Amino acid sequence: MVRTDTVRPATSTDRFHPVLVFALIFVFIFLLHFQLLRLPYFWDEAGYYVPAARDLLLTGSLIPHSTPSNAHPPLVMAYLALFWRLAGYSALVTRSAMLLVAAFALLGLFRLAQRVANAQIAVSFANAANENQTAVARRRSSRYAPKPQNVRPAAARSTCARELCTKKTG
Repeated sequence: MVRTDTVRPATSTDRFHPVLVFALIFVFIFLLHFQLLRLPYFWDEAGYYVPAARDLLLTGSLIPHSTPSNAHPPLVMAYLALFWRLAGYSALVTRSAMLLVAAFALLGLFRLAQRVANAQIAVSFANAANENQTAVARRRSSRYAPKPQNVRPAAARSTCARELCTKKTG
């Protein structure tokens, strides 16, 4: 037997188009992260993702040459390489591209919470998830931004990663 009483009727908050909600979420998290967008690349960014995406941008190869290849699928690197091709290569562009992904994730979280509960719960749930991520980013900023980057994991020993760690990327 199928229960039909579990489907919530449409309310006035359902009238907001998902594109509008996405745009509001993106602007909100972009402004919250604005001070952090120009920080140098750090840890796995400098050690693997950025060098691998840069290899894909420059050579078109899905297998990175300037950093040891590992088991990460190439979707993130391809996404960053595409974004760099469209908007240019910089830390600001890289982080903005990743904020777009975060905005899509928060939109999905918002829509799910809206479907299960209501718009007020959805807003507070998505806001709590975003505040958690912003707090992590700010702690990282205050801990590492004043000091020069000294990244030395195995993946960061590549020429490209050393170049990215020592030069200003913004």
